[in-house]
This record gives sequence, C-alpha cells and structure tokens, in this order.
Amino acid sequence: MVVSDVSSVRRELLSRKYGVGTLADNRKAVANADLIILAVKPQNLPQVMEEIKTPSPEQLVLSIVAGTTLSSLCQGLNHSSVIRAMPNMPAQIGEGMTIWTATVEKTGKYPADLRNMVTSPGGTTTEALLQLEKGRFRSLILEAVAAAYKKAERL
Repeated sequence: MVVSDVSSVRRELLSRKYGVGTLADNRKAVANADLIILAVKPQNLPQVMEEIKTPSPEQLVLSIVAGTTLSSLCQGLNHSSVIRAMPNMPAQIGEGMTIWTATVEKTGKYPADLRNMVTSPGGTTTEALLQLEKGRFRSLILEAVAAAYKKAERL
C-alpha cells in the first residue's frame, strides 16, 4: 500500500503508525495500484484528478470525496471504473460500513428497482418504509442532500 500526501509531517505519521509507503507525488503513488482511493478535500479534487488523469483500464477508483458526482469523477479522470461512497462515522472505530450501488449503466436497474427486489409485500421492510414515509423521511433526505450539495458548491 502506498499513500500520497502533500504534507511531509502527515506522510511520516502514516508511515510510522500504519507501516505504509508514502510519496508526495500522486502520479507515482497510483502508477502500480490496483485500487486508487481518492480521499481529499473537495477543493483539492480538480488538481488531484488532473495529476492522476486516465488511470489504466484495470485500475479501480474509489472516491470518498464529499460534494462530487460519479459523473464528474468519471469525466475528470477520463475513466469509467469509478465508485463513489461516503463512509459513516462509526467506520472511524472499525464498526461502520459503506454501501454503494452500481450505476444504472452497469445494472440496468434504478435504485427503486433494487429496493423492490429486497422488499417483500407486507413484510418488515415494507412496514419500515411506510413509517419512514409517514415521517417525511424521503423529503428530509432530499432537503439534506440539496443543502450539502449547495455547501459543496461553495467550497
């Protein structure tokens, strides 16, 4: 594993604490990688994408960058094997999880179709979804995502 960071202090810490190789050069860091993980601040993403643009077709890119879209990542990297995920806070203590769904282009199914595949009529998931709808959950999620998007645009 190789980690790239602009800060020499951070590289030293990562090397000492986790025993990973570190570099200051993003191009060199991704040169032989099977998996490239983008974990940068949103305002640094354009520069990093330019530096590592056009990974090899065999390389997979996983982004945990806030405020960006899968489409902009694919376009900015000139690469189609990109996954976008947002880890949750419990991941910081090794107790969380991140879930991503394949894009419509890969599966031919929309998120609602995927949800319906695991929701039994009259079952527990159906009941839970009904209660969430009664509480305006979907509307609140849309409002929260819109607010986060607007904030990310300002970053």
